[in-house]
Amino acid sequence: MSDDYATDAGNCAIFLSNHSRINPSLIGVLGGSEGGRVAVLAACRYPEIKFVVSFAGTVVSSVDDRINAQKGWLQSLNLPDTIYKAVLGLHEKSIRAWASNDPVEFESVNGEIKEMRKIYDSTIIPFTKEEMDSIPAFAVVLPTWYSLPNDHL
Repeated sequence: MSDDYATDAGNCAIFLSNHSRINPSLIGVLGGSEGGRVAVLAACRYPEIKFVVSFAGTVVSSVDDRINAQKGWLQSLNLPDTIYKAVLGLHEKSIRAWASNDPVEFESVNGEIKEMRKIYDSTIIPFTKEEMDSIPAFAVVLPTWYSLPNDHL
């Protein structure tokens, strides 16, 4: 999804740069939160974009952004260090599997998820890919997860 938004912003910049009443050296893009991240991504890909205004947008890859979000959430739970490290490691593996879009990685991490649920509270363990694909509440976030392999920031 972020990839599509960056392409849309870039195409707008290309269109504007060819307009007779627009100064192409003054074309910029603005965004907030995920939009701020998309703005940076678009500017990296499209030389027609000469500046970026990013409000609370991250400038790290989508993978690092997802991992940082999980770190923040897990830290807020005040888990013991050993549990925090084990569970965060599993979240990182899951996110990297999404970014690889490799069925073998998904199978491996999904097996680890199922094993970790036997040890730890399931509410702190990531969902498997199959669960995320089948739970209706995830429909709004799945485009972001499916775009992880396309992130080149």
